[in-house]
Parts: sequence; structure tokens; C-alpha cells
Amino acid sequence: MTYQQHKRATHRREKVQKRRQSIKSKLLVTFIVISTVILALSLGALVSVFAYVDTLIPSDLTIAAASESTFIYDRNGEFLYEIHGDERRTNIPNEQIPEVIKQATIALEDKFFYEHKGVDLTGVVRSALLNVSTGSTVGGSTITQQLVREVFLTPEKTITRKVTEIFTAIRIEQRYSKEEILASYLNQINYGSGSYGIQAAAERYFRKNADELTLGEAAVLVGIPQRPTGNSPFSGKTFDLQDYLEIDIANPLDWYQQQCVRFSKIENERTVIDIWRQRQIKTLKLMMEQDFITLEQANAALDEPMAFTRPYETINAPHFVIYIRDLLTEKYGEKVIREGGLRVYTSLDMNLQRQAEQIVSDHVDEIRSQFNAHNASLMAMDPTTGEILAYVGSVDYFDEANDGNVDVVQFARQPGSSFKPFAYATAFKKGFSTESTVLDFYTDFGGGYRPRNYDGREHGVVTLRQGLANSYNVPAVKALYLGGIQQTVDTATDLGITTLDGQADNCGLSLTLGCPEVRLFDMVTAYSGFATMGKKVTPQPILKITDSAGTIVEELQPAEGAQVLDAGIAYMIADILSDNEARASAFGYNSALKVSRRAAVKTGTTNDIKDNWTVGFTPDLTVGVWVGNNNGDPLTGHASGVTGAAPIWHDFMEAAFGTVEATSWYPFPDSLGSVEIDNFSGFLPGPDTGDQVRSTLMLKSFISLLPVDDRRVKLTIDTSNNLIANPATPPELRQEKIFFKLKPEIPEEDPSYTRWNKAIEDYLNKLRETDPASPYLIPTEVSQSYYNGSNVPTVSILSHTNDQTVTSGTVTLEAAALGPYALTSVKFYLNNSPVSTITQMQDRYSYGYTLADGTYTLKVEATDDHGATGRAQVIIKVDTTFHIDITSPANHAIVGPTFLVQTGINSPGTVSSVVFKVDGTAQMTISTAPFEATLSASSGSHTINVVATDSASGTASDNIQVTVDADPPASFSPSGTCTIATGSTCPLSANPSDVGGAGIGHIEFYVNDALMQDFTSTSATYIFTPAAAGSYTVYAVAYDKVGNQRKSTVMTVTVS
Repeated sequence: MTYQQHKRATHRREKVQKRRQSIKSKLLVTFIVISTVILALSLGALVSVFAYVDTLIPSDLTIAAASESTFIYDRNGEFLYEIHGDERRTNIPNEQIPEVIKQATIALEDKFFYEHKGVDLTGVVRSALLNVSTGSTVGGSTITQQLVREVFLTPEKTITRKVTEIFTAIRIEQRYSKEEILASYLNQINYGSGSYGIQAAAERYFRKNADELTLGEAAVLVGIPQRPTGNSPFSGKTFDLQDYLEIDIANPLDWYQQQCVRFSKIENERTVIDIWRQRQIKTLKLMMEQDFITLEQANAALDEPMAFTRPYETINAPHFVIYIRDLLTEKYGEKVIREGGLRVYTSLDMNLQRQAEQIVSDHVDEIRSQFNAHNASLMAMDPTTGEILAYVGSVDYFDEANDGNVDVVQFARQPGSSFKPFAYATAFKKGFSTESTVLDFYTDFGGGYRPRNYDGREHGVVTLRQGLANSYNVPAVKALYLGGIQQTVDTATDLGITTLDGQADNCGLSLTLGCPEVRLFDMVTAYSGFATMGKKVTPQPILKITDSAGTIVEELQPAEGAQVLDAGIAYMIADILSDNEARASAFGYNSALKVSRRAAVKTGTTNDIKDNWTVGFTPDLTVGVWVGNNNGDPLTGHASGVTGAAPIWHDFMEAAFGTVEATSWYPFPDSLGSVEIDNFSGFLPGPDTGDQVRSTLMLKSFISLLPVDDRRVKLTIDTSNNLIANPATPPELRQEKIFFKLKPEIPEEDPSYTRWNKAIEDYLNKLRETDPASPYLIPTEVSQSYYNGSNVPTVSILSHTNDQTVTSGTVTLEAAALGPYALTSVKFYLNNSPVSTITQMQDRYSYGYTLADGTYTLKVEATDDHGATGRAQVIIKVDTTFHIDITSPANHAIVGPTFLVQTGINSPGTVSSVVFKVDGTAQMTISTAPFEATLSASSGSHTINVVATDSASGTASDNIQVTVDADPPASFSPSGTCTIATGSTCPLSANPSDVGGAGIGHIEFYVNDALMQDFTSTSATYIFTPAAAGSYTVYAVAYDKVGNQRKSTVMTVTVS
């Protein structure tokens, strides 16, 4: 130590000695005053005081258990979350409070705890003297008084409250044992950072139970309650040692001072120590002084490393925990779950949960850049009990940028094709089987709704198994139509979907493709209904709830759900969705949908590619996965249920198989039957079915209602042209062939029949171009090969000509048919579709069509008893509108000063008149056909308008623009030699012009006023060959295109 340091230390020591001397003087004075007051009190006055104080003591001195946090655990008791109010507390019994905590607390707070009766009078006097002498506030309260203050009294600082505290403490000591008081105190006291009670403090600061605390840790915690905020290890507060320590070579530091110096540090040129460390050292010093510990134990406690855990909310499976908290709040109320000390044992399996969280996180990392997918959710359920085993609401609860705290398990999103099983299940209720066939053709289902398949193709005749397994859209819409929209909503609702109110009307036929918004929570619940063979599954996230003492508050009682779907139908859905062979066309044989156990699974992708789904099950496990973005941004690339969500589903299923025991596949339900059917029609085998059969699953009650196949048509064809063979077809060209009749899946009286049939016609028309030999194209014509023209019936259409326009929609087509052999039938067609067949032969045949405006092909075919067919057809246009058209001149034509206007009129009635106008002024009215008129106008542009009136007083009009050219061509003169010899020729040329007019139309040459030649050109050369000598006058006349003419100058040609 330097001289300067020693001088400063000596100066501080002298100041301390003077302060102590002053304190001693004040203490003496205070003691004399207090003694005098006590001696002056009379017995009567004391009695009065006691009577008054007795009125202040609370009537109920029961020390109730303090409010306590609620703890949530997984199914195996692993901690998930603590729910607490402002006071985070876990009460523990006295036997679980370690002795080291009790000893440290007594040493620091109340060393005479086991001797006094609630109040330490010496302590009260001592604190009063210190308060008076130093002006500071020094506590003198016993542990019992502190407990009274915490449990029964308000925190106000008044003499009345202090007196009440003292006497209440005495009463408490009379009622409770010291151990009960100490245990209550240690469960009640505030240890800072929101922790009340020693157990909560041990968990908060050291992440351990109270009975695991070391001596050093106990000394730290015991030092906090006097000032919970300031004394906390996280407060950053320090204790100033600069003026406190006496540093003197002659008087070495005591143990307490030595340890303070040991752990001191310099801040702002002052020697300080962390307040928590100072309090720890003080507690250990007092424990040594009271013989609770030895010096060696104290030193060892100070050598312990203090690893404080920062205050934070430990939360495992956060979205699930919040879901549980909401359920508890709804049932028990906020106060109970925050202060009631419940112990909630959930169905969650944290081993599976950790795997789920990791798998979801890993896959989202992979597809984030590939598909612009930033989030995913997963839920796993034991379908046999409804217990939720894993629950990932979002990939990262703490990812604020992507709304990670949003629980997408509970958030309604469109499910895409994962909703389809409910439609198929409903169709099965109506008697359809797994192998019932539907036609996958582009179909207008009304209102312009024409769904397309994901691959953009038509798949023709498909079974319901193929349609569902491959997630084809058109078959799914037909399944919905056949089962019923509202009935499908009812099926899904019965199984557990809760968001479908009003969706039957809102979505219509798009319901089956995922129009309604549903929750992943509900989808997993509903698919669990399939997994339990149609039994209602109620989600069971909580197994048991107890109070803090272990008394059961509620406990899950296993109960079998109601049968909401026929087990046979559930079996059919499970059988289809687990058929890897059936779905191979769309997904391949080794997709992410294939796992090591037999599992039923369905994917889903919304039209706007905002949501990817995969939901699937085994008899013991149902798992649903959603992939997308919380903000609704669409996915990119080739994102789909099988590429986005399915890999997560696959990997979790495989991981879960390590925990969930395997159970054999479902037994065959009693309500289900298996029957052989025609593999084309899905009906019972017919006479032409042969070996073309397959087995199907369907409810037994409907098997007897299956019709016999009538969709196969056996014909003998001419292989040279795929037409029906005729009697003259050579044997080598005759072949028996089976054709397939395509018919809508609904009866003809159904309002949608025409639209569904139109889809078939469109498909067949495409086949005629791409695959004319298709078995779906059933020939109706008899081959004409090996017939000659004389033995084929001749058909003549008598009533109409080709390309005729008719003004009435009622068209009666008349025809005559003759042939060398007896006729057997005459057929009338409309646009190649037969509309009438006449088998009573006669001289003439007719059929009345009712047609809307448009163009139609009307055909008549006659067939004789040898199979030969003759035909004739006309194309007609039906136009029932009343209109008039100016047919000549053309619009914007150039005409002469007089010109003919001709019209064409279409009228269902009789035209009474046509008015012809020039620039709005009527020039002529024509009342009989032909409706044409010669009009006149001056040079320039004019509007020609015609207005027709029919017998019903209806009118129609048309107008054009014309330009009138009334000016003749410009003056011109012929050129040529004027004197020639006999026998010679004289070329005469004319080159007139008509600038700004209609242009030169033709040129005439005259000799001696006789027309010699007319040229239809804009210039001409006439070769004049005179027959004899003499004088000839020659000229030309030029005409423009609208009839204006100009005569040239006359020239004289002399022939010698």
C-alpha cells in the first residue's frame, strides 16, 4: 500500500470512528426516552390499547395457499409451458423445501425465529433506535410479521398497520407451527423477476427445482426478497465499498470484508461489488455466525460458479400450448388458469413433436426458394382416441416477419382436392361403387363452369377409384353432382368439418375442388373418421388435469364415437386412397405418398396455388400437412400437394412409425359387398361382356339394383372403311367388333343432361379427326363398297335448295326416295344427329324442324333391305329478323348523276313499302317487288337511305355513302396520220383522262359517225383501214365509269 492510499484509509477510519461515537450518544438518549415512556404507561391504558388492537386483527387468520401457476405437460410429463399471473408461483410442501434455504432465510431475516412468539421485541427496539439515530429505515420484522404483511395486510406504512402487524403475528404464532409459518413464508415471498416462492425463484434464476439448490445459490436467492428488484442478479445494481471498508495495515479486514474486496471491481473510480454478491456474502457470514455452516462451506459456496438463466418464458410446442390455454380459459376462466395451480397433462408426445418441428423446418428451408413457400403446419392424431400427438402451427413461432405466431392448424384455408373424399363418400351412399365409371371429358356444368384436370388432359372413361386416386377434377365434380352438394356438406360436417355453413350455395359444384375454407385441425379430425371406419372422432388434446396437490380435476374417459358414416363407405375411401397402383398414372409408383406401411392419403392444391395439402392415415395415425404463405402469396414453380406438403407428410409418417405401433389393415365391413361388373359400364355383365369384368366394392344393399350392361354394341363391320358391312361385303373384309356407347351418367330428364351429352359429342368429334377407328365411334352408315351406283337408293330434297335463307324457324323439309330394292327406313338428320326415323314407306317424306336463327345442315338418308344407303343434304340459313340491305351500289361507290339503288329484304311478313332517300329527302316510294329505284343527285358525296315497312308496321333501314360524279372526261383529241394512200392503214390513238372522277370506263371510235370499235380500257388505238379513196371524218367518244361522256375533236383523214 502506498503512502497516499494509507493516508486516505486512515482518514476514512477516523471519520467512521467519529460517526460511531455520535451514534452511541444518540442511542443512549433514545434508550432513556423509551424507558421513561414505558414506565409511564399504566395498566389500564395497556388494557385499553389491547382492546383496540384486537379490533384491528383480521377475523380470518387462515393462511390459504397462495395463488399458483398452472403448468402444462406432454403425455409423458415433460414440461411445456407455465401459465401465471403477475405472481409466478409454484407452491411446494414443507418437506420439499431444503434445509439450506430455511437456514439461510433465518440467518438473514430472523435469527431468533424459533425463540420468539411472533415478535422480536429486541429487534423492534433495535430497529427503532437505528431508525431514530441514523434517519434510515431498518426493518425489524420477524418472518412471521413479514408473512402477515404479505397475506393479511395492505402495504401502507402507518403506525396503526404496524401495531396490527405485531399483534396479528402473535395470533398467527398461536395457531400455526413454526414449520408451517416458515413454509408459507417461503412459498409467498417475492424473489423478483415475477417469481413468488422459492420454487419459482429456483426455476427462474437457476432452471432447477428448489430441492436441487446449492448453498451458494440458496444464499443468493435469500438475499433478494428485502429489495426484490434491486437485489436481483439481473438488476445491474452495485454496492459501494469505497467508504465502507476500513483498510488499515494494523487492523486486517474480517472475512466478510475480505470476500467483498475479492469480488469487487472498479466503476467510475469507485470500488463496488454486485449487490447480489454482497448479499450472498452477508448471508453466508450470518450463517457462519449462527453455526449453520462452517468457514470451509462458506468459502466453497463462494467458489461455486453462478450461472444465472436469463428471465424468459420457456414454451415448448407453442401453438399447441396456446390452443390448450384457450381451451382452459374457456372452461375454467382466466383467474383459475393463472392462479389455480392446475397441472395439465396433454395428449402431445414431445418426442414426436420435436421430430415434427424439425421435419417441417427442414423441408420449408428446402422449398422456400424453390416454391416461394415460407410456412407449413402439421397436426398428428391418434384416430382411435382423438388424442393429438403433434401440433406445429407454423414453422417458427418466433418468426415475426412471416407471422410465425399465427396458428395455421386453426386457420381456415381452401383445401383443394383434399376435400374430394367427402364427395366420393357421399356418392357411395347413393349406390355407386369403387369401379363405377364416369366420363372424364371437358364439360360445361352450367354458368360457364368448365373445370380442367391438373394435367390438362381428358382421361375418357375412368372408374371412381381412378378418379379419386389420381385426383382428376371432372370425375370429382360429377361425383359431387351425383351424391348431392348439400349431402356432401352434411357428410363432411358429420365427420368433423366445422366451417361449411352456407357453403353449399356459395360454392356450388366447385365445393369438391376445395372452394370452402376449412381448418387443418378439422381435416385431420374428419380423415380420422375415415380411419375409424366412419366413427365420429372428437379431438382430445387433454388427458388429465389435477390441482397442485395431485387431486384429479378431470380425466379423459375413453368413449367410442357415434357411427356417422357407414363403415363400408369408409373402407372404400381407405381402400382407394391406399391404392398405390391406382394413383400411379398421376403420381408414379414411388411418390412421397408411398410409405413403409399401408396408408391412405390425399393431396390438395388450390387453383391459385396458394395452398398445398396432404392428409393421410393408417389405422393408428392421422397426419395432415399444409404448406403455403400466411399472407396468401401464391407458390411458384411446380408446387403442388405432392411436391410441397407430401414430403413433409411422408417423412413425419416414417418418423412416427418408430413410435406408433403398427396395426393390421381394416377388416372387411359387414355392410360391404364385392361383385363382378362389366369393366366398361360398371354394370352387371351383359351378353357381350365376355371376360371383360372386374371386381368392385359397394354397399350390399345396392348390389341387387345394378342394371345389366347395355353399353356394349356388337356390329359386323367392313374393315376397309370401318362402316357397317353390307350383304355384298366380301367375307375377308367382314369383322365382328365391340363398340362402346357413351352416355351421360344422369337420366335424360335431368336438367344437366344436355350439357353432359354435349361434352360427349365434342369428345367424339375430336376422335373422328384423331382416331377414327376408336371403339367409341359407333358406325351408323352401311358400307357402300361393292355396290354400284344403280342399286343405291336415290334421295332428292324437294322443298329447299342449298344455301337457301328462310325467314321462319319452322322448316318443313320434304324429300323423295327411290331405289331398286325395297326401302326399309328414311332418316332425317340435323347437323349429323338423327332426329326422326320413318319406317312406313311412301312416295314423299317430310319432317318439321323448329330452328333458332343460325346455319344448319339438313340431311335425309334412305336405306334399303340390302343395307345400301343413299343420302342428300342442304345447308340452310334461318334468319327471322326483319331487315333491309342496299345490295347496289356498294358503300362508298362512285355513281353518275342518276343511279339505280337495289335492295334485299328479309321479312317474316309482307313488305308494304320501301322509301328511297337522298340526304334525308325521299325521292321514291316503292310498294311492290322488286324494291329498287333510280335516284339522281348532283356532284359530291351523298347519303342514300332506305326504310322498309312491313305489314305489322315494323321498320328496317339501311344506308350507304356514295359520291356522284356528273362531270364528263376532260377534252381530248385523237392522234394519227391524216393523209394516207389507198390500201394503207392509219393508226388513230385516244388517251382521255378523268381526273377526280370515276375514271375512264371505255372508248368508242367513230368513222363518218358510224361506230367502228369499242375499247374497254382507259386508252385505245384504232387501226383505220379505208376501203376506197376519199375524205373521212374520224373521232372518239370517252365514257367514264358512271356513264358521263366526252366526244373528242373531229379529225379528217384523206385517202388518195
